[in-house]
Amino acid sequence: MTDTPPRQRLGVSVACFREDGQVLMVRRGKAPWFGYWSLPGGSVEPGETLREAALRELMEETAVTAELAGVITAVDLVGRDDAGAISAHVALIVFAGRHLSGTAVAGDDAAAVRWSDPDDLDPTEITPDVPEAIRRGRVLLVTDFPD
Repeated sequence: MTDTPPRQRLGVSVACFREDGQVLMVRRGKAPWFGYWSLPGGSVEPGETLREAALRELMEETAVTAELAGVITAVDLVGRDDAGAISAHVALIVFAGRHLSGTAVAGDDAAAVRWSDPDDLDPTEITPDVPEAIRRGRVLLVTDFPD
C-alpha cells in the first residue's frame, strides 16, 4: 500500500491593516504550520466565493470585519514532514483589507492574535510567503483606498 499525498485545498487569507499600518496576525492553533504566525484565513467552502470565504474566515478567527481592496497574490503552501513527504498543500489566495470594526480575539483555529508592525516580523516564526504578501498588501491598500 502506498501513502498518497493529501489533496490540494483551496484557501484564502486576509492581510488586514489598521489605520496605524499594523497588520493582524494569528498564531495557528492546528496543523499545518501549527504554532506559526500567519494571516487569518482558511478553506473555501463549496458554493462560497473567494471574497465571502475571506471575510468569513477573518470573522471566525479574529472577530474582525474588513473592507477588501483586492487580491495581493496567489501562492502554493506545501508542508512536508520530517521524511520529506508532503503533509499539506494549500493553493492560497491572499486579499488585502482595511479594518472596519471589531476587537481582535482568537477564535476558531487561531491560538492567539496580535496587531504587528509589518517591518518587525520575524520570518522564522511566520508561514511561508506571508512577509511578501504583507508588503504587497500595503501597496495595494494605498492604491485602492487613497486618503
